[in-house]
Amino acid sequence: MPQPSLLLEGKKFMRVKEESRHVVDALMIFKDGIRPEWEDAVNATGGHFTFQLKAAIGGGVIDEYWNNIVLGVIGGFVEPDIVTGLRLVDKLGNKRQPHLRIEVWFSNVADTEKVDKLQQSLEKCMKLRLDGVERQPAWGKVERTSHAPQGK
Repeated sequence: MPQPSLLLEGKKFMRVKEESRHVVDALMIFKDGIRPEWEDAVNATGGHFTFQLKAAIGGGVIDEYWNNIVLGVIGGFVEPDIVTGLRLVDKLGNKRQPHLRIEVWFSNVADTEKVDKLQQSLEKCMKLRLDGVERQPAWGKVERTSHAPQGK
């Protein structure tokens, strides 16, 4: 699996299809049958959490956050099981505030109890270092965004 630290080294994610190559701005991992679009039936009533990571915190830490999230979701450590997908978004070209962004997409934004539990579980998962010690979070405020159209 590509590591975020590669982006900090100036490398880019590429989609290679036959003879064409395209730079992509996000690495996406979604459950089978769920499209990485807000309009997908499962995502339409859901939302996502955004963890903004400044390059200054270092590639090793960012890699660890990303790997913890991916493995935590796949391995069932992150609960409740409402995660629909993950995105690692390259925003290093942003002149005002270069950063990488981890998005965790989930279903049913209206179930605030489950969504609150999911946020706590994600933060705990991300903070846990390989040696089992929790680190201080380096992502600042976690943003919660609804995919549902306003007024519905």
